[in-house]
Amino acid sequence: MLIGANMVREAFSNDGDDAKQQDLLAKMDVRSMSVLALTMSLDALAVDVSLALGHRLVIWWAALSAALVSLAITVPAMFAGHRIGHKIGSKGGAILILLGLFELLQYYKVL
Repeated sequence: MLIGANMVREAFSNDGDDAKQQDLLAKMDVRSMSVLALTMSLDALAVDVSLALGHRLVIWWAALSAALVSLAITVPAMFAGHRIGHKIGSKGGAILILLGLFELLQYYKVL
């Protein structure tokens, strides 16, 4: 929920952050994107291992399916984010806040 709130705050702030964000995006090269992709893959692998241990899944199938789903979601999201990311940041933050509230209400068995 905090990340979503920060996204909404950043979407409505007009304190010259656009120049800083453009400078940061200009510095993103293949090497830095590869490091980010590796960290995301390691995170997905950790989830897959825990799923495989808990549900007796074949680890390679779980890892491959997570990698393909991550690829299928990430590539279109990168292109869409490049085109409309500056216009839709507040809506993404609101979605994250709502998902956080939903999980919190489920945890406390309100829903």
